[in-house]
Amino acid sequence: MNLKIRPGAVMRFVVLFIFVFACIAPFYWIIMLALKTNLQAFEIPVKLIFKPTLVNFKVIMEANFLTYFRNSLLTSLIGVGCSAVIGIPAAYAFSKTRFKGDHFIYMLLLLSRVTPGAVFVIPYYLIYQKIGLVDNVWGLGLIFFAVTFGMITWSMKPFFDELPASLEEAAMIDGCSMLGTLVKIVLPLSTPGLCATAILSFIFCWNEFFFALILTYRKAVTAPTGILNFMVFEKVDWGPIAAGTIVTSLPVLIFGIAIRKYFVRGLSLGALSSE
Repeated sequence: MNLKIRPGAVMRFVVLFIFVFACIAPFYWIIMLALKTNLQAFEIPVKLIFKPTLVNFKVIMEANFLTYFRNSLLTSLIGVGCSAVIGIPAAYAFSKTRFKGDHFIYMLLLLSRVTPGAVFVIPYYLIYQKIGLVDNVWGLGLIFFAVTFGMITWSMKPFFDELPASLEEAAMIDGCSMLGTLVKIVLPLSTPGLCATAILSFIFCWNEFFFALILTYRKAVTAPTGILNFMVFEKVDWGPIAAGTIVTSLPVLIFGIAIRKYFVRGLSLGALSSE
């Protein structure tokens, strides 16, 4: 039996293999560092097969990393929760009503997302210093709310635009208010978009580094900035850094896997809605 191998198919396979390897290799390297001792981490040649150890995870737990993890979770939930409670009704209002200056205000919301954080960090710090919110979980969560509010409003409006107006009109004829229509009719139909927006906002809050670095120093330190504690003048502890990176990545991975079907569908609907 003669198999005819086409050069084009071989080339596609090689390109796909390189792409997959480039995506997987960093994750494998981080996991490998986290399961090695410091001596094993710097061995040359690098050993891909070795006896794993959990000593690095023990180190980060003894270094109060669980507190940093909790702070990240609280600030992210505060930011996403407040943004959802206010941003979703705002997106619905922009989608279904017209008022003077609505387009200007809608475009202004995008400014908070596209403007670099360095522009806002000094005013935030000075204001927070006056009202006692520096190094405070609620203070950092409110900043996440301010930044993700525009993201949620912009992300949800296209989904609301695509819903048939007849459903909302029927609900209002039956006695539903505009808010009741949003809660009982619109949001259940917008579940994919809601999930996609929630996970994107959560990922942004969870990975936020710049504001957390400037506005926290002891009580409200988050997981991304807490990893810096293992980088000191004398040395860099790559094992604990890798272990902290893995622990920090787990919530986003679990959250993403749990709602993956809604996430993919939501991104697809959002792309079609924007055309």
